[in-house]
Amino acid sequence: MKLEKIYNSTIFKIFDFIYKLVMFNLLFVLTFILGLGLFSYLLSFIILVLAIKSLEDDLDYSIVKTWIINIKKYWFKALKLSLFYTCFLSLAIFNIGFFHLILQEQDALVYQVLYYFFLVFSVVMLFSIINSAFIFVYYPNLSFMKIIKYSFLLVQLIPLQALLLILMILVGVAWFYIFPFVLIFIWVSLSLYIFHKITKRVYLKLVPDNVKPRKITD
Repeated sequence: MKLEKIYNSTIFKIFDFIYKLVMFNLLFVLTFILGLGLFSYLLSFIILVLAIKSLEDDLDYSIVKTWIINIKKYWFKALKLSLFYTCFLSLAIFNIGFFHLILQEQDALVYQVLYYFFLVFSVVMLFSIINSAFIFVYYPNLSFMKIIKYSFLLVQLIPLQALLLILMILVGVAWFYIFPFVLIFIWVSLSLYIFHKITKRVYLKLVPDNVKPRKITD
């Protein structure tokens, strides 16, 4: 009885929630690093979204074992998406640097416009990359091209949430230089948990009646 009371207590639930976020974050970082970043960043986000969603689905499973199973299950699909986003994001970043150098020499209006265009485009791309992980989870029947399409289109439906997510990313970068362990242990999973909490209804509204979002235990 005492163990049952402790298990059902609010304090235990809070610590269990924090423990899971820390585990998710550590596995996210580990997956990202072992996959050399470029080849695994989207896979890391997809499994992290599945894990965060499992908190509300109230699923009971082995975190590490299930995480590894999902790596094997989704690595190729995630890799294809990663290569697409990486190409366009790299192009945008290159152009930002290129036009920044030109502006040091020539302060022409056309170069300013192009510089800020690619700056905004990079921010949109960054959000679309993370958003594609949510789309992959909530809309399992979408094709490769439709995932990319909707990752951009949904920015119009959740502009404030998108800005909040970008802000949390920037705060995370700042934390990395000040307290790197915060970013390693909890910041990414906590940020995506908050983002998921405030955007879940939007994603669910667009899910067809005969389609069920992915679960980490599928």
